[in-house]
Amino acid sequence: MSVDKISEKLNITGPAGEEEKQIKVLQFLKKIKLSRDRASLTGELKEILSAESDCGESIYYQMLHSDLVTVRRFALDFYLLHPLSGLKAYVKNIILLEDDLENLKLCLKIATGTIDRSELQAIFNGVTAKTSKKNDIILDFLKNECAALNIDYGRMLGNAHSIREQERKKRIEKYDKNTSDEGVTLTGALSEKIKNPLFAKYAVAALISLVILTAALKIFQSVSASRTLSQAMALIDEYKENDAENLLAQFCSGYPGELTARFHLHRIYCENYDIIEANQILAEMLSIDSKSELTLFAEIRNALFSSELKQASTFFSKSWQEYSSNEDAIFLKARYDYTTQMISAGADASGYEPVYGALEALLKKNTNGYKPYIINLMITVAAAGGLFERARPHYLEALKTRGAVDFKTQLACAYFAESSKNYEQALDLFDRASKEKNSPESIIRYAAACAGRIALMTKKYKPALDYFLKLRALGAPDAITYIGLIETYGELGDIGGLNAVYGEARTNFKDELMIHYSFGVAKMKMGEYEEAIKAFKTALEINPETAAAYYNLGRSLSAMAEKIEAHSISWNKFIDDAYNNYKKCLDIDEKYHDAYISLGTLALSKSPPDYSDAEKNFSAALKINKNSKEALFNLLSLAGLKADDKMADKYKTLITETLNEDEDAMSRLKNYD
Repeated sequence: MSVDKISEKLNITGPAGEEEKQIKVLQFLKKIKLSRDRASLTGELKEILSAESDCGESIYYQMLHSDLVTVRRFALDFYLLHPLSGLKAYVKNIILLEDDLENLKLCLKIATGTIDRSELQAIFNGVTAKTSKKNDIILDFLKNECAALNIDYGRMLGNAHSIREQERKKRIEKYDKNTSDEGVTLTGALSEKIKNPLFAKYAVAALISLVILTAALKIFQSVSASRTLSQAMALIDEYKENDAENLLAQFCSGYPGELTARFHLHRIYCENYDIIEANQILAEMLSIDSKSELTLFAEIRNALFSSELKQASTFFSKSWQEYSSNEDAIFLKARYDYTTQMISAGADASGYEPVYGALEALLKKNTNGYKPYIINLMITVAAAGGLFERARPHYLEALKTRGAVDFKTQLACAYFAESSKNYEQALDLFDRASKEKNSPESIIRYAAACAGRIALMTKKYKPALDYFLKLRALGAPDAITYIGLIETYGELGDIGGLNAVYGEARTNFKDELMIHYSFGVAKMKMGEYEEAIKAFKTALEINPETAAAYYNLGRSLSAMAEKIEAHSISWNKFIDDAYNNYKKCLDIDEKYHDAYISLGTLALSKSPPDYSDAEKNFSAALKINKNSKEALFNLLSLAGLKADDKMADKYKTLITETLNEDEDAMSRLKNYD
């Protein structure tokens, strides 16, 4: 675009300040076109962006759309030098427009990791129009973006081809309609026939027949739709969801304008997290009737399953009363309430009671086609709210009916089992879900992550390692996968595996606190305290408010002190550093029980021992946890060191009263005597 054309496009009239700004835009664009050495203009553009961001962004926009490849290259190089957040959107918007391959590669480099789900489909649609080197480069980029977002690249590509094919057919239909009457006019022989009474008589008869036939077809379609929907809803309630999906999909294909069948097909796709298919069905519904109640509900459901809660929140805050008696809306409301309760920072178990009650009432209504979904959501809500006994019959029924083959049921029941501390059952169910061939990759990853976490928690380290390695193999691994691998290798004592995976994790997630913290804990357990200290310090550089990192840093320093001569200069340095880190831990979290225990122990290691400080810290730990075995026995031992029989009797009595069911505690008490 030339400077002259730009000046025509810009409005030079207006307030003086605005006119001056637009002149500055034109002056800079002229300089960028006429200058051979553009290096000096980089600083000038940066200053304009800092002082007048609107003016600078206007210049940047015009450069990206320049007809000169070198000007566009200058704009892209400028962003790489000065990655200002406000400019990235302009770069992303020219991906499909940029024809120079080197410039295109720079565009894609800048856009990497910033393309969201809503933008992906538009780019896919653009590159499937024709085969070219440019589009091949963009497709490689899209493949990596899909992997990073856990989106099925093949499905997205197939979806784009389908959309283009639909558009092609629509254009052909439109062309056919526009040309089918070409050359026919109300003159000559045709007009004479229309004027003929006999011709008119047969024309009226034909018109009546056509009206009757059209009405009959509509009645047939209505009856077919009703029958198909009844069959599909019955299949869902009989736990034959795949059959229901196929039936509805075939019906929708045969009846392009039918809305209700699409609504329930959209529901099946959402419940199975087939978001791409759900989006396509929703687009069809919007084109059929954007103002329909069913289309509105489908939009809300789409928002819920895509974690776009703002739209759903607006609907339920402003329009809920209007639809509160609608069973479809009631189910959506329950799902929305459960989701918002889960993400609420101050949520407690009692908040799930009304959600469960609403689902229970809906189940009693025997709403066709909803039974499995209601039961699964009831099980999930009960697990979150601790309503185990109320939901247990539904949990057992779900295990018998669909627990072996349906990933949604497996996940709901696994969550219930884990929440009720039935870890063996939970691990088995998460394992099944992670192996379901029909599950979306995001679900497989979630199930494998949960299975790995539970295996690690229950000290089944070899299976845990297998789950986390499987996660790493499923596309681009996330930080949680690396944290799981670090903790598992640490528990297995596999130093080589631990160091290797930490090296990978540190490269990809250097600012992830838990990567370094977990590595520090693993190294501390292995006795490699120097490495542990480095890792904890790195974690604290990322977040200086991490109480646990200070505590474990103190433990590692104390352990270093134990390796050298007590009360030497080096020993005193380690002990002082450990003491300071325990205190920092308590500055952040004054109820950190273990830090008080460690401070009390340090007080006893002094020469001479500081009995008063030790008792103060052990007593503080006991106030936090009245059943603290460590605090009670340390105080009892302290009574022995002080030869204080009264104090000893006090803590013997407390141990007997509070830990009488703890066999280890009772055995230790006998040994003390």
